[in-house]
Amino acid sequence: MMRNWEKLVESLQVEQREYLKQYLKNAPEWLLDSFQIINLPVNTTFVEEGEPAESIYILLKGKVSAVEERVFEIVYRHYEFYPIEVLGAMELIGEMDEYMTTLITEEKCVLLKTSREKYDRWLSEDHNAFRMQAAKIERYLLKQARKERLNLLLGGTERVAMMLCHSYEM
Repeated sequence: MMRNWEKLVESLQVEQREYLKQYLKNAPEWLLDSFQIINLPVNTTFVEEGEPAESIYILLKGKVSAVEERVFEIVYRHYEFYPIEVLGAMELIGEMDEYMTTLITEEKCVLLKTSREKYDRWLSEDHNAFRMQAAKIERYLLKQARKERLNLLLGGTERVAMMLCHSYEM
């Protein structure tokens, strides 16, 4: 019998569906049975920086922004996540007990949710999924490092112009 979330996965775009199937191909039944479908409206904060990292989310539909609120209480959106993205995995792999950023929905979102404990148990046994997750995290970190180097090398006027262009594009 097909689980509710598996029916939802079948409605995804081919590339997203195939990636998720490859990612979960060795997942045990106990993990697959633990997934809950979470529907979140626009502008919902579902992960707060500094809170215990107890859940793992797989973004199936919508857009999520990572935000910082440390500079003059201004909310700065520094990264956007699109399907298929596993949120909370970086903290798990990095052995961090708390979420390192705040996550807010930018569109209506559909996510799968499971406990960190179950996800950790599975990921530590599944080399395919671990490799795929590590590769995604590596690409994310490389992109962020390149962005930071660019900001470091630009002058103040150029940085402001680039920030305004980026804000306009969002």
